[in-house]
Amino acid sequence: MTLLKDIVQIEKGRKYNLLEENQEGAIRVFQANDFRNENKPQYTLDTDGVLAQEDDIMLVWDGSVGQMGFGRSGYVGSTMVKLSVKNKKRFSPEFIYRFLQTKTEYLKRKATGATIMHINRKSLEQLEIPDSELPDQLHIANILSKAENLIAHRKESIRLLDEFLKSTFLEMFGDPSTNKKNFPKGKIKDVVTEVKYGTSSPAEDEGMYPYLRM
Repeated sequence: MTLLKDIVQIEKGRKYNLLEENQEGAIRVFQANDFRNENKPQYTLDTDGVLAQEDDIMLVWDGSVGQMGFGRSGYVGSTMVKLSVKNKKRFSPEFIYRFLQTKTEYLKRKATGATIMHINRKSLEQLEIPDSELPDQLHIANILSKAENLIAHRKESIRLLDEFLKSTFLEMFGDPSTNKKNFPKGKIKDVVTEVKYGTSSPAEDEGMYPYLRM
């Protein structure tokens, strides 16, 4: 095992003068939100900054700790850090990235701060990385990358199916809020036989029936 601090160099991001719109010569700026959802990309014309390359790992340090990204290039925002692998002939950057993805909950548990959480630097640096051979690292990273792509495609398929079901419902029955098809209205009590509250009993690891918590 090798400690993460001996594998990567950690560099904190910074603030930039952001542009209203992208311009020629501008550089992409990555913020924490970019790894939670697809926000409108931000850019700057600043010539001095913490620049991440595609083989660097960007890790959210303040706030939504544990969020991370890989395979993108641009300036690193002030709430994030850049992790650069020192010896790429010994450790694959993508393998390190995939390993860190498995430690998200650990980083959250070890985070410090009351209202705004911050990654505990020592806990991060003391992570032990398996000393696998480079070909094995590349093979593992490739498998996990393919799995991630399949999951993303599956989520997109589910989203499209959900949109299709919604549009089909509206086509058949119209918008319930306007009821332009003049369907008869009623109350829930008129169409159900019984309404009961759920159980308030504490959940247990064993038993005959599972609980559905809302």
